[in-house]
Amino acid sequence: MRPLGASATLRPFSGSCGLCGVVTSLWRTALNASSSRFSSSGALSGARSSRRSAAGSDTNLMSAPITDQNEQFHAKLGYAFEMWSMVETMLCSHFSTLTTMPLERAKAIFYSARSLRGRTDMISAALDVGGSAIGFPTYFPFVKVAVNRTGQWAAFRNKMAHGRVYRAPPGSPLERLGPSYLVDALDDQASPKKPITATDLDVAAMNFSRLATLLVVGDNHPTGLDEPRLQECHALVQLLPTKPDEPETRPKIEERFRQLTLGRNWDFRA
Repeated sequence: MRPLGASATLRPFSGSCGLCGVVTSLWRTALNASSSRFSSSGALSGARSSRRSAAGSDTNLMSAPITDQNEQFHAKLGYAFEMWSMVETMLCSHFSTLTTMPLERAKAIFYSARSLRGRTDMISAALDVGGSAIGFPTYFPFVKVAVNRTGQWAAFRNKMAHGRVYRAPPGSPLERLGPSYLVDALDDQASPKKPITATDLDVAAMNFSRLATLLVVGDNHPTGLDEPRLQECHALVQLLPTKPDEPETRPKIEERFRQLTLGRNWDFRA
């Protein structure tokens, strides 16, 4: 559909569980930016402290100093968002494929919808009228399942975006959640029902990476569509959990991802 660019190269990424996912050279930039932004203990932490001094119990929840572990939490949060951005980037690429639009035109239309639901609805509409124009019978079922999985994960993504990060004071029972954790804006921060921990972010980033990997491999760029490869992408996307913070520990699944991406490089940001 479009020539390869040189801005970023996708390459296999081995996480703590050994999964060969997908990551760009930009993720290190995101990590460094997150660390530098949140390590400024002067104006940033001072402003936070003064804002929360009148918040009652909120003061205790926010009084812990910024530490390396706190910085790591924000870096993990930034990395999870980077992986999610890859998913949406590749959904736009598939929208271009489905509609046969040039990528720049497809981008303008796809991103004119301000919500994820609006964007995935456009893909679903394109699937409904697409028929068999692509010429690969597994392509449409694969994209449909990928879109559905993205929608199932949207609530977690929204919680990452709109929740609040808290730091557990030393000695607090909340330390069981880790030095930092994220709570839904409407939840009780003192006893959150389902906080997002650093481990949750690691797992979610890995699952986002898996989905992005499949969307890259199942795209018609750069090597063109391939039915056997599409069949494997379709099978694997169905095995992704319905909740992104659910870990996948089956060795055979991880090996299938590794084989799918072994020795391959893509640049889908061109």
